[in-house]
Amino acid sequence: MKRILTLIILSSTLLSLLFTASCTKNSTETGALSETEGAADPAEISFDITELLLQTRNNFTHSFDFTECTVGTCKANKYISLTGESFTRDKKKGLVGSDREIGAVGFSERIVTFPYTAEAYLYANDSRRGDETVKAGILCRLAEHTHTSSGLWFSFAKNTVKAHIQGGLDCTVTNSLPFDCKDGVKVSFSGTPNEIKVSANETHIATVQLTESGLSLKDSNGGELAKCGTDNVIFEEGTHGYFRVETDRCKSIIGSISLSHTSEEVFTPDETVYAFMTERGYSFKDKQAFMHTAKTKMLDGKIYADAVTLFKMFDFTYVLDGEVVKAERGNASLAVTSGRPFMSVNGEEKPFTSVKSIDGGLYMCVDSFAKILGYTASFDSASGICTVYPANSEIPSDKKTLAADNFKLYDEVVFNYDDVECSKTGVGKLASAPFEERIVGISYTTWHRNTKTWWKNTWGTPIIGEYESQEEDVLRYHAELLAAADVDFVFVDWSNNTTISEVTLETAEDFRMIEHSTYKMFEIWKTVPNAPKIALFLGPGHAGQSNVDNGKHQKKADQVYSSFVENEEYGDMYYYYEGKPLLICYGATPNQYGENPKWTDDRFTIRWMTGYVGQQPSLYDRKLCSERFWSWEERSPQTYTQLDGVVETVTCSAATRGESEESSELRSNGTTLKKQVQRAYNLGAKMIIFTTWNEWTSSEQKNPERSRDLEPSVEYGTFYYDLMCQQIKKFKGKI
Repeated sequence: MKRILTLIILSSTLLSLLFTASCTKNSTETGALSETEGAADPAEISFDITELLLQTRNNFTHSFDFTECTVGTCKANKYISLTGESFTRDKKKGLVGSDREIGAVGFSERIVTFPYTAEAYLYANDSRRGDETVKAGILCRLAEHTHTSSGLWFSFAKNTVKAHIQGGLDCTVTNSLPFDCKDGVKVSFSGTPNEIKVSANETHIATVQLTESGLSLKDSNGGELAKCGTDNVIFEEGTHGYFRVETDRCKSIIGSISLSHTSEEVFTPDETVYAFMTERGYSFKDKQAFMHTAKTKMLDGKIYADAVTLFKMFDFTYVLDGEVVKAERGNASLAVTSGRPFMSVNGEEKPFTSVKSIDGGLYMCVDSFAKILGYTASFDSASGICTVYPANSEIPSDKKTLAADNFKLYDEVVFNYDDVECSKTGVGKLASAPFEERIVGISYTTWHRNTKTWWKNTWGTPIIGEYESQEEDVLRYHAELLAAADVDFVFVDWSNNTTISEVTLETAEDFRMIEHSTYKMFEIWKTVPNAPKIALFLGPGHAGQSNVDNGKHQKKADQVYSSFVENEEYGDMYYYYEGKPLLICYGATPNQYGENPKWTDDRFTIRWMTGYVGQQPSLYDRKLCSERFWSWEERSPQTYTQLDGVVETVTCSAATRGESEESSELRSNGTTLKKQVQRAYNLGAKMIIFTTWNEWTSSEQKNPERSRDLEPSVEYGTFYYDLMCQQIKKFKGKI
């Protein structure tokens, strides 16, 4: 899928931290350089691989024959989402529905590539409810739901097909199919960005035409059957939502389901600017930084960069094999070997500038590598920056400026570890925690349920694009980035879920996404090496004391304990603090539960949290020490808590809210984040809590400069993530 390719690119910062140590070592000023004589000059490199970079993008076929798959097998497969416990299996026909319950099966990944074909083989058996038997749904909002939630659904019974959108469309498509659906029907949806053709047993029965304002359903002759808006479906640039099939309280059968896509496009160098600078351990792809532990070198009058970094920047997947780097993209398989003046291209050796070996690391000439990809490299001796851009094109001046600004920003901010000015209130009053005992946590949200709302409700855009919180590739990407940053734990925001029972979840899509995505998060993160541990952030919050007194808050704590702490499936993924699983409880902002909240649970280490402790004088002393409350968000100077004579916790953010932009602490090129971390460092705190990783909400974060999120974004690239990584190193005494 498109996002998966993007994630391969975006894991650059992460992968360099994880893997570069194995392929490069920190070099000296000049490095221990070995070369092979007879290397071709970059100007003499005559071959290119652009034709081989034909992209067979996003090809996939997911196909499930339910005569061969048990229900348990379906539930264990990451591509399938099965809703309900009602299915049994007919070994000759497939999954059999229940005449008492709705059961649905579909794909757990959204359709984000075009053209595609989604198919299902169905048997529409008789139903107690008459003509509503078995349905196939397209443009569905969620992977785990039935037709009552969303989507465009086609129901099949006898020789009739009807179409439904909840609250928007209900009509008969045809009542003259040349066969009886109870004998079996293959339903097919063939989709392009603005149109879906619907067929039954290879007979074209309808066409769905899509626009931003609505959809139009037409019969096989082009006559309009009905039209409506898109409120209850997913249709937007780049996605057609999910494909689902269900049996609606009937013993209809789902025989098979499949989803396929094949599309080829020719490689064309994009207009991204790649920038390299001598003696820097980082390079840029527009605003995205690529880290490597060894510095870029000027050798033979040309800039040489870490070979692995170059492959990653230009979207290759790669493996390290001793002194050989093997890389693939499209139809090209490349290999370079230390000290050999050749590049292997699909097994054939091509003359190529020798790959330099410096202190065990492999370096390639940027100029030569760019040339074989259809780019050209230009070196500006005044700035020392080498920029790479499509051949025969001029680099826009604003992109040259961006490259220079990036290097300046990273030189002066990210990799500048000098102390900055901040409040000294409370400094020295308590003991400092030893560096080796210091802890970093960060808040994490799982409430992103509909990509259609991103542009309406968020301050910006993740660098990987809009996503839903349950997506496995996104969860894995986040775990890898936070592991590389040396974050010890995240706390997932369930602070508004106190009153939400499992029954309520069936109709509350927002809350269902929050909780179901958390279960998926535990499942995925346990497979990621060094992934942060996970804790839960509960209410009662604004739900009020009555929801403590009536036991609802306790019931939610019980759910956390049984679902995550006791659940052996998740291993040791739950975060333990002070010898017990950590449970953070939100006391609302301002705090509604008194200076010493009464609720507790001896199974957990309990910590209470409220926003802006520093603006609630009853919660802290004149040294800014709070007896009970961690802070969700804090204007400078931050308060802190103490534990056993040591400063326990300080909250740090990239920006802080005010009533207006003038009263807010803006991002200001990292100034606020560095100042807040500096205060935690000066206090000698045991723990830093960063808020936030991925809220994205515009209701609290009015614009990019007033936002707190640290996940890489379109607006800031990887800058705030990289700054956080370096500040964590300083806080933990690792630099």
